[in-house]
Amino acid sequence: PQVLEEAALPHVDICLLDAGVARPHLVDPSRGMGFAGTTLDLRMDQRLPLTGAEFINEAPEQQLREVLRLTQTPGEARRIAAAIRRRREQSPITSSKQLAELIVDATRTRHSQSRRQPASAMLALRIHINDELENLRTGVEAMVHALRPGTGRMAILVYHSLEFRAVREVIERHERGHDAPPWMPEPPDARPLVRRIVTKPLKPQPDAPDQCRSCRLFAAIAV
Repeated sequence: PQVLEEAALPHVDICLLDAGVARPHLVDPSRGMGFAGTTLDLRMDQRLPLTGAEFINEAPEQQLREVLRLTQTPGEARRIAAAIRRRREQSPITSSKQLAELIVDATRTRHSQSRRQPASAMLALRIHINDELENLRTGVEAMVHALRPGTGRMAILVYHSLEFRAVREVIERHERGHDAPPWMPEPPDARPLVRRIVTKPLKPQPDAPDQCRSCRLFAAIAV
């Protein structure tokens, strides 16, 4: 809304949101997002007040469990949170490499000695630090209201199931035109704002690069 106001534009004809992470963020060890990071920053925007290291070393164990439940089973979240609490009682966790190794050890069970990749647990922590899902919902809401009625089109690229659900929820709500659950009668004041162009989000072509294999494309048009 601020950009439109500054440009004196009432609406836009095309709006694109790519929820993908910039690759330099992931591979730069100083950002602490990879498994071999030298820090534990986890912030997309380094102006944010809370770093990953501060949260992981200071948050109550119960809060750690709640955050980890975004991507982990209750048992995994409990074991990882307890392992973090025990480790930080000895010394602070200062790098993503330390955290990744801790997650792998915490999720190894007696029945299986295979190494579990720490990606999903670290994703949950990164999402929390950056408030990624709420920011994504806010962005999609803004796109819906910015489109030119009748012709404006929007497209959104998402890369994992949590983003998928967040975007689908916003689009389906504005397609219904109300906040009531789908199984309830439609309110008399329902006002749809968009209509999906593709009813099922599109997947990449089989020959697309590996980095794109999890991508899904949502598209809608203003009504």
